[in-house]
Amino acid sequence: MESIAGMRVFARTVEAGSFSAAGRQIGAAPSSVSRQVAELEASLGARLFHRTTRTLSLTEAGRIYYARALKILDEVDEARLAVSRLDGTPSGLLRMTVPDGIAREIISMAVADFIKAHPAIRVVLSLTDEVVDIVAGGFDLAIRFGRPADSSLKARKIGESRRIVCASPDYLARVGTPQHP
Repeated sequence: MESIAGMRVFARTVEAGSFSAAGRQIGAAPSSVSRQVAELEASLGARLFHRTTRTLSLTEAGRIYYARALKILDEVDEARLAVSRLDGTPSGLLRMTVPDGIAREIISMAVADFIKAHPAIRVVLSLTDEVVDIVAGGFDLAIRFGRPADSSLKARKIGESRRIVCASPDYLARVGTPQHP
């Protein structure tokens, strides 16, 4: 029988794109992630991934299972949240996707302070400069530059980022002044 933990590892592997990336995100060895997915496949009696030495892609059964697993995991998280609200202490899992550059410089300090203030909340950060589908990826929060493409999402401005373009005089003399970025 498959477990919620196995479902979570499977979903994380799908989102991360590899056993090693999923392992880094959840703090487990790639072999452990691979073993848990293999156990899940054995309990289901179906292959969830096509595996090659370089790629990992979902089978048809994997696509179906992933879609259903996300719904189940959301329900489990909602149930946990409902129970945690009874004692008034925030708890549970907060999944965030954040651009790599600002995560290392700014967000990591804020998350550390947040965890100190709310020790019952586990924070999982996905650091990527790619704009991911927040809903499909199962994220609770995303920090992005600009306005969200999906108008159904709630957005709040949390700061400003100023960028300037710089070039050395030697570079400009060699290639000229760029007309656009």
